[in-house]
Amino acid sequence: MAEFIEKFLLPIVTGTIFGFVINWLLEWIRAGRRRGNILNALHVHLLSLPRFNTYNQTATNPVDHPRHLVPMLYPITPFEVAIFSDNGVSVNEETVQVATDYLIKAAELNALIQTLQGSHFAVQQDDTVGSISLTRQFLYDQAKDDMPRIVGRLKSQIEKEQNWLVRFRRYIKTRKK
Repeated sequence: MAEFIEKFLLPIVTGTIFGFVINWLLEWIRAGRRRGNILNALHVHLLSLPRFNTYNQTATNPVDHPRHLVPMLYPITPFEVAIFSDNGVSVNEETVQVATDYLIKAAELNALIQTLQGSHFAVQQDDTVGSISLTRQFLYDQAKDDMPRIVGRLKSQIEKEQNWLVRFRRYIKTRKK
């Protein structure tokens, strides 16, 4: 019986335990890598948002705006998928709150932008609720003041979520420039 346990049972149990531990370790590494990739993609999106704000400020400038420019919609889907889906990254509560603030503000501004895109249905008078000029003024103010502040907070939180090595590499890149 001892020979059976030593020759057959012990290798099977040892191999099973070793295989389980190796598989668990590989899954842990893959999950960390996937999380890092998702956070890097969000960071790249966040780097493009100041350009959205600048464009939307130009398109909605109440003093001198080109009539042919229509504001661009703010991206929402990458943040919803990355933070709030089952396949997303796990983040702390503060990051969820800042992402929620961004998503609420972006959805609000996107609704107004879509109103301007279909502006032939909007009221043309300057001082009535829902008029094109008041909508443009509100979008301009939001793109100038609120969105940069919210995006800055979200960028700061995403950078906190990333591991120290990514933050160190980014710091080195910015110091070289």
